Amino acid sequence: MDTFTFLIAIVLMLIAITYGQNWIVFAVIIIMILTQRSLGVVILMLLGGGILYFLASAGVNLIDYWPILVFGFIILVIGLKLDKGDAPQGGMDPFGGMGLGMGGM
Repeated sequence: MDTFTFLIAIVLMLIAITYGQNWIVFAVIIIMILTQRSLGVVILMLLGGGILYFLASAGVNLIDYWPILVFGFIILVIGLKLDKGDAPQGGMDPFGGMGLGMGGM
């Protein structure tokens, strides 16, 4: 999972919970689960949504603590090794996929 994508999803969920728009939170979680297709992403998104809901229901003002929450979730992603980092690059095709440089002939 890309850390930046997860960060954007968490910030969207944070803003949606702050304004009481629960449907946006569920939509973000469902979209992330469907696009990433990984059990780790499913667990992390449900855990992240649960933590944000728990803090909001406990009366914590999420806007005051957003930097701590964001860094905490980034550390969680890196700690669970769900960040792929730099993907290995494939071999370089010197002809750009043009069928040996002859225009596909």
